[in-house]
Amino acid sequence: MHTNQQAFEKASGREVPYKMAERRPGDTEAVWAATDTSEKELGWKATRTVDDMCRDLWQWIKLNPQAYETPLADVLRQLSNAGQ
Repeated sequence: MHTNQQAFEKASGREVPYKMAERRPGDTEAVWAATDTSEKELGWKATRTVDDMCRDLWQWIKLNPQAYETPLADVLRQLSNAGQ
């Protein structure tokens, strides 16, 4: 299975730390997307992959290290600084 974590590790060239835990109240059991519905109903077709998205996000993070101040931003900043 290809996960967002694996795609981001590939894009960044770094290991992404994670912790497996019990689902929280409100968490969904599974999430997936099918772009065929948006193509049928809206005439919009996805042209990029998850790998493309993660590569572009990583590039943006490297160019904008102080863009957001959130817990996720702290993790991303640590990943970015780990390679320097």
